[in-house]
Amino acid sequence: MEGSDGTLPLYPGTWARERPDHPAQILASTGATLTYRELDERSNRHARLFRELGLSRGGHVALFMENHPRYLELVWAALRSGLYYTPINCLLTADEAAYVVKDSDAQAIVSSTRMARVAAALRDRVPGAVICLMVRSPGSDADPPPSWTPLEAAAEALPGSALPDESEGTSLWYSSGTTGRPKGVLRPLPEGVMGRGDPVAIAFSRHWGFGRGTVHLSLGPLYHAAPVGYATNVQRFGGTVVLTERFDAEETLRAIERYRVTFAHFVPTMFTRLLKLPEATRRRYDLSSLEKVVHGAAPCPGEVKRRSSKRGIIHIVDDDGRELPPGDDGTIYFEDPDVRNVYYKDPEETAALQNVHGWRTLGDVGHVDGDGYLYLTDRWTFKIVSGGVNVFPREAEDVLVLHPAVLDAAVIGVPHEEMGEEVKGVVQLVEGQTG
Repeated sequence: MEGSDGTLPLYPGTWARERPDHPAQILASTGATLTYRELDERSNRHARLFRELGLSRGGHVALFMENHPRYLELVWAALRSGLYYTPINCLLTADEAAYVVKDSDAQAIVSSTRMARVAAALRDRVPGAVICLMVRSPGSDADPPPSWTPLEAAAEALPGSALPDESEGTSLWYSSGTTGRPKGVLRPLPEGVMGRGDPVAIAFSRHWGFGRGTVHLSLGPLYHAAPVGYATNVQRFGGTVVLTERFDAEETLRAIERYRVTFAHFVPTMFTRLLKLPEATRRRYDLSSLEKVVHGAAPCPGEVKRRSSKRGIIHIVDDDGRELPPGDDGTIYFEDPDVRNVYYKDPEETAALQNVHGWRTLGDVGHVDGDGYLYLTDRWTFKIVSGGVNVFPREAEDVLVLHPAVLDAAVIGVPHEEMGEEVKGVVQLVEGQTG
């Protein structure tokens, strides 16, 4: 059962054999538990259903649902049957979701009864050959629309054992669409035996110390890369994912205490909302189990950074393509001949990622310090151009959210007749504040 590097295959099938009754997932709001035996069997049934419906290795399934208790089962079904999976933002309209389904060439969509109204409209906007499956949402009494097949009924009679041709799948993520339509980021399917995973994700997971004792509080929507990525990698290493349905500041503290959470991933807005809680509320909860907290882009493990430095040289470049000295912000480019990700069906956008030197960018803005460490400060697509001057909103937002009356803030560019754009701040006040 061990891999060539002497480690166990890292996926739920291993832990279903090693520790079948250990919690793979706990729903934070109710305490409902999914064991590794259950995760293994259910993801296998879903994988077999996908195969029976004609999805073979390299095929594609889209997930259009809230943070549903079945979400990670379905991701694992794709990951262990050699499929691409695409999470679709559950807040999109039917037209917006249909664009992603059609552009990605998804052969099947899985949605939920909580999404039934939008899903019914979505069915009319995608090709008739797309298979539409639906799971029942907790607390929802809605029935699947007539054009959607109940997934549980279709999968329950299938064996809970692994596919004979089990192999690793991966994600086909879509960008947020800040510069036009969302774009799919196509990655090559992993090769080799099941349980090897993505080498970079595995390296990060080892850096964070993921293991059997990890209890990860998953706070963000699973249609985003980081929340579903951290959750599946915690489960690769045999830990427990505490899944939230939405973020609530005090409920987060309560969940950390109740489930003895050891690891959590936040975004800065969550920190802001935690700090806006009354001090007496914050002190009410025992957070002593919490060992590690990550926010935003995770720091790079030392070994990964050392390896990358040999082939992933960083360049900070200004608007005219000139390299900038340490400390100066500019567009971040990398030299890495081994990068194989492309924008799906969009060679022009893929080409736009490169400059005349063949260096590649993801659109991030930042700088390096005197020791060569990289700092991310903003995104190029968020830039506001006012009177010919580039303005990045992050710094202004950082100032606004520190005001005691402000719960959250966003800084945007709005049209201006003389300056082209002007800077506008939008704030959400703390409850009880009137401005």
